[in-house]
Amino acid sequence: MKKSEDNLHQDAGFTLVELIASITIFTILVGLISVITFSGFREYNRITIENALRDEGDLIMSSIMTELYTFAPESIENSKEGIVLSREQAGKPEHREIAIREGALVIGEFISTTALAEEEEYISSTATTSIQAALDQSIIVAKTADERLCQNDAYCETGLIYIKLVLQRQDNDREYSLELESKFGF
Repeated sequence: MKKSEDNLHQDAGFTLVELIASITIFTILVGLISVITFSGFREYNRITIENALRDEGDLIMSSIMTELYTFAPESIENSKEGIVLSREQAGKPEHREIAIREGALVIGEFISTTALAEEEEYISSTATTSIQAALDQSIIVAKTADERLCQNDAYCETGLIYIKLVLQRQDNDREYSLELESKFGF
């Protein structure tokens, strides 16, 4: 009888030490889970932006290749900001420019006007691609097989077009950059 009487008076519950230990363990677990979750979100955001930059780079490269193949130039020369494709169609000369101007790809016909003695200025159509990344450090240049630049006095009928795209985008106070390089024969 004494045994059952002791069980009735015994209080069930946690001691203060057990409560503090369980709260500490719970806080550590929640902290670890939140760190892993937020780093996962950051990594997902970084991968999403890099994929978008790669897609934009593919679009730019595709636009340049399409223009080269559809225009079918007879010669190519370098301009200040890119390359000028030239051909003669029905006895009339045609010129097309592929350039990086003010951080955007510009593909279109141009009219060459002489602004100063040795400088040329090209009036082009608007950019044919709509991208969100800046292309400020990108270059497009044409060279012969022996690495000479295709200039006004030495245009090229064959050679390589070197394209270096540096796509940059700012997101949440972080700058993301992707560099793509390619060569096309003509």
